[in-house]
Amino acid sequence: MTLLPASVSPVASAESVSQGPAAIILGAGRASRGGSPSALRSIDKESRVLDWILQGFSSLESLEVTFVAGYRAEEITAKYPEIRTSINTNWRRTGPAASLRSAPLERGRVTWITYSDIVFRPDAVERLSAMTGEIAVAVDSKWRFRYDGRSAEAILHAERVVVDGDRLVAIGPEVTESEATAEFAGLVKLDSDATNLLDDALNSGALASTATVPAIIAHLISMGVTASAVDLEGDWAELDAKQDLARFILGTKAESLERLSPMAHGGSIGDLLRISISDWDLTPEDCIDRAIRAFPSELLIVRSSAEAEDGWIDSAAGVHTSVLNVASEREALRSAINEVFESYRTRSPDDHVFIQKMLTDVKMSGVVMTRTHAIGAPYYVVNYDDVTNRTDAATAGMEVKTLWAHRGSVQNIRDPELRSVIDVVSKIEGLVGHDSLDIEFAVSGATVHILQVRPIVLRDTPAVVDDDEVDQFLLEAELKIRQLDACPSNLLGSHLHLSVMTDWNPAEIIGVTPKRLASSIYRFLVMDDVWAQQRFEYGYRDVRPQSLMLEIAGHPYVDVRASFTSFIPGALPDSLAEKLVNAYLARLSLFPALHDKAEFEILFTCLTTDFASRTLWLRAAGISDEETQLLHLALTEITAKGIARLEPDLMAMEDFETKTEQILALTTEGLESAVLLLNHAKQVGTPLFAHLARSAFVATAILDSLVRSMAITADQRDQFLGSIATVLTDLKTDAWRVRIGEISFETLVAKYGHLRPGTYDITAPCYASAPDLYFGPIVENSQEPPAESEFAWDSATEERVDSALLTSGINLSARGFLKFAVGAIAGRERSKFAFTKALSRALEGLADYGESIGLNRDDLAHIEISDLMNIGEHEQDPFDYLLRRSGEGQDAHIFARSICLPSQISSSAQIRCFTQDAAEPNFVTTKKVQGRVVIAPDDPSVDIRGVIVLIANADPGFDWMLARGIGGLVTCYGGSNSHMAVRAAELGIPAAIGVGSAKFEALLEASAIQLDCESRSIDRIMQ
Repeated sequence: MTLLPASVSPVASAESVSQGPAAIILGAGRASRGGSPSALRSIDKESRVLDWILQGFSSLESLEVTFVAGYRAEEITAKYPEIRTSINTNWRRTGPAASLRSAPLERGRVTWITYSDIVFRPDAVERLSAMTGEIAVAVDSKWRFRYDGRSAEAILHAERVVVDGDRLVAIGPEVTESEATAEFAGLVKLDSDATNLLDDALNSGALASTATVPAIIAHLISMGVTASAVDLEGDWAELDAKQDLARFILGTKAESLERLSPMAHGGSIGDLLRISISDWDLTPEDCIDRAIRAFPSELLIVRSSAEAEDGWIDSAAGVHTSVLNVASEREALRSAINEVFESYRTRSPDDHVFIQKMLTDVKMSGVVMTRTHAIGAPYYVVNYDDVTNRTDAATAGMEVKTLWAHRGSVQNIRDPELRSVIDVVSKIEGLVGHDSLDIEFAVSGATVHILQVRPIVLRDTPAVVDDDEVDQFLLEAELKIRQLDACPSNLLGSHLHLSVMTDWNPAEIIGVTPKRLASSIYRFLVMDDVWAQQRFEYGYRDVRPQSLMLEIAGHPYVDVRASFTSFIPGALPDSLAEKLVNAYLARLSLFPALHDKAEFEILFTCLTTDFASRTLWLRAAGISDEETQLLHLALTEITAKGIARLEPDLMAMEDFETKTEQILALTTEGLESAVLLLNHAKQVGTPLFAHLARSAFVATAILDSLVRSMAITADQRDQFLGSIATVLTDLKTDAWRVRIGEISFETLVAKYGHLRPGTYDITAPCYASAPDLYFGPIVENSQEPPAESEFAWDSATEERVDSALLTSGINLSARGFLKFAVGAIAGRERSKFAFTKALSRALEGLADYGESIGLNRDDLAHIEISDLMNIGEHEQDPFDYLLRRSGEGQDAHIFARSICLPSQISSSAQIRCFTQDAAEPNFVTTKKVQGRVVIAPDDPSVDIRGVIVLIANADPGFDWMLARGIGGLVTCYGGSNSHMAVRAAELGIPAAIGVGSAKFEALLEASAIQLDCESRSIDRIMQ
């Protein structure tokens, strides 16, 4: 059944003398959402709410309708002259009782009363008509679900009722929320006797002029009138919230398509045949006959349409099966229909499958989210496939592209087919009166086919900013990008390029929308100047005082020009340096998926054994052979110095750890201790960590080049990396020592307890806060570590490595390289461990200080570190000052989360509309694993053995999971040399590091996946 009214009939005119039923529509009050009266709210180009109300009464013959107007009454009379209109002139101070008196009631007639801001189906009227008793009242037992996501105030003001069977027991404000079994649904039928009693009560003054409809019903019940109840079970709508009308229109998957099919949205919805589970169980052959008659000689699709699927409270998207390319013949249909029904976890008599013709010549298909799934920000998000010609690429979790378009900027969409899709989608939004929809589509020829429309389920979402505020933030971001595009004098490169992962990986370490404390500490310790100091000391170009990280609308980005400039050897002339940076930028623009692999795939930052072959593209970019030779000489010097400085850096790190322990042993506490530790980390710890990380990169780059030069195999590389003992190896070894009683559990906690899942996040608990949960399972499941042995290549491999190193100009033997690589990679991990200890203890000091003045960790998380370190300027009232700064930070964080930005920016035009191509993950090991998927748990008590863990941004604090025997790892962000890539290689865990936001979000919907690192693929397993 379609709800769209074809006409207003049957409604008698004002001159009618029929003694049939009367309907009074109460519409005198102001519209709940302002503007025109609620009854005039447009549903589509051809109908309004009042048309739908009249259609709801369409089963009643000789009905006479009276509309009681008040607020902007002239608009009602102008648009509906055929309907009798009564005016409640005192509508501002009175209520439904006064409106009914002005109608007026006609004694001796069956009278229907309804609000003007609700809609219902003809079935509701038919059910009330069939009820015996003097009053029949429409109620809704699912009222609490209708109010899901709304304010407590809205629930408080619901017109609550108590129903016993089909008898209305009580109605009105005296019914408490706990007592209520349903809500009044705004529609009531009075028989002729009840109409007479109501007329008497209105005229006698027994009912106040402000009396509500529930009060009127309660008064009649008190006079001995029998009241029956008809439960609409949510199948009605009250227009006091944006989603109400959409909720009414959109039912199950099949119902939504049927109801939208005749509406004017500019798209196409194919004919469909619905088959209920009860019909299939009773008469399957008849069902098959209907399908063959409806679609003879066609390839078909059999799709799920379960009552519990894709609703307003929960989404079951992707849980149920659809069967494609089904022949229109008996056995094929029987098999397909059975397969779909069998995919339903629970069954209801209202469950269906539906059958449609398969689309052919599909040019594009995908899914449009009309607001962001996380917090409902104002963006069209389109996951689409324009390569495979399939209709299910996006929903099946295949590699797709993603378009993000600010809702007010769709004119910036360049692709004409995507613009057509958004045009159809926006019209559907208008038809259903809701702008949070999830719509599947396919484009064939010039036609946009709508395959599914469902609501976006948003439960317990954080507060979001107003759409106009988002627009203002985008304006400011566009201005900032234009200002940044003027290249600073100390940077090279012809154009701006920003990235979330190209250098020091902010998206991986602090996230894409970090809170102020985390981002400001990251800037303080690393990104403001220490990063550039380290590069200069290592032999690269000096770009100080350039910051590496900047923020666009609360999103941290790496300035790629600063990064690329800082990796130019300091010995190179300016002219060659400029040419190299521009060549690097051009290559990144051509291959944007390399932005998290730039040091391996684009830049030349150290000497490798395949330098000659890697530099071939430089010649195509205009770098001459002489200039390439200059680069080779400069990198030879940098690589030699980097190898030589490893031992001094390792010794200096030991001094840093000693000094850290001395600070921790001081009597200072709280803020003073935190400031001492942060300054110590910045001045000593970060530079050393950066130097050792750079040495580890040199070792890894050379190691990978040995594979490409075929001196070693990929398996030999992985075996070597797995042999390196790092901090995680030490943790597992120490856990075994605890298990056998060699050391105490307290010793283990003291050594590793500073780690936290979120190194810069003060709200993330450190391991020491719950040692039994974090360390207990590691100790319990620990095994005796293998005997230590020095890794060595066989003699033939050693000869090949010796030759490759010698030929390339790297002054190391094969054994010398192994020693350097072990020291560098293990040293990086140990320096990171020492650095994070100082940082973690500083965060605990800040937390202690906050507690002493009445601020919790959540409050502190939104305060800049500079505000805390300089609090002496506000000593008279630090609490009020910091609380105000925290509130400002919380607002800024909400704004940032409401802004969608690309992972790379090179133009202000990308701020409002951008396409995110599928990222190229960094696969670790050559293993294949299938398994259940879990999102990285905050609770360390969760059993994750054997599962594949999904982590958005991973840092050292998640090492506890890797020691629990997980089956595989997938991260949204991370480069080939990132912490998790190194950890996975060390432990031999199959991993896909840095799959990108589109792929990661698709995997979040999966229950199980197959991760095949050798074939470089990640596939959802349908269950």
